[in-house]
Amino acid sequence: MPIISIWLTIPIIIISLSIGFYLLINVNRKRFNRTNVAGIEQFKSYGNSIITRFVEWFLESLAALFLLIGFLSIAYILYMTFINK
Repeated sequence: MPIISIWLTIPIIIISLSIGFYLLINVNRKRFNRTNVAGIEQFKSYGNSIITRFVEWFLESLAALFLLIGFLSIAYILYMTFINK
């Protein structure tokens, strides 16, 4: 008997991978839109730079966590279907 049903892990995979990729794409898009012609990020002030970089770091860490959950759920499904028969 599996600990978590396979049918429960499929929505977890879809939701966590969607959130993870969405966060990564949006953070990188905002970072790209802040760059000038020379490729240097421009901020309004030093404080804005510090806050923005911290928020981006936090969102990227959160995205990595969601992606990790999604990929581990895929590994769990593969383990329960093929290896643990």
